[in-house]
Amino acid sequence: MVKILLEHHANPATLNRKGYTPIVTAIKRAQGDIIQEFINSKALVDVVDNKKRCALHYAVNTNKDSIIQMILKANVFQADIPDYKGNTPAHLAAQKGNQYLVKQLLVAGADIFYITNNENKTADALLNETLNKPISHQHKIKRSPKETKCPPVERSKSTKANSSGHKGL
Repeated sequence: MVKILLEHHANPATLNRKGYTPIVTAIKRAQGDIIQEFINSKALVDVVDNKKRCALHYAVNTNKDSIIQMILKANVFQADIPDYKGNTPAHLAAQKGNQYLVKQLLVAGADIFYITNNENKTADALLNETLNKPISHQHKIKRSPKETKCPPVERSKSTKANSSGHKGL
């Protein structure tokens, strides 16, 4: 269906009532086959919605590696597009404490050390903040009243500040 619509020049940048582009709707529903159709048709996967978010922002929010990889492999340079809060996809991954995804975005060309969001924080700084929180805060674990507070996550030497002042992954 998507292929037919695109062949008949349907606009892939049209926003629905909620302000999402068609590819974002497919990403939110984890519809890999439809996402791939948009990518194969060279549809505008880097179009931003009413929150200034592109497909990669939403792919990161799904936390589904297969969807993230589809968008990254589309090879559109959207790794550093800031949303309405100034957050790039790397900022969103860092807020989730997803070190693996932050590294993937870095390899894909994301700047995690210098681009700051509206709170003047880099993705690297957010990742380090998140990793320093107790595990219960990172994953929003519901705990019984009997449980005690979790200790902070131990960090390896590689995550401590290096001589250049940047906190490494």
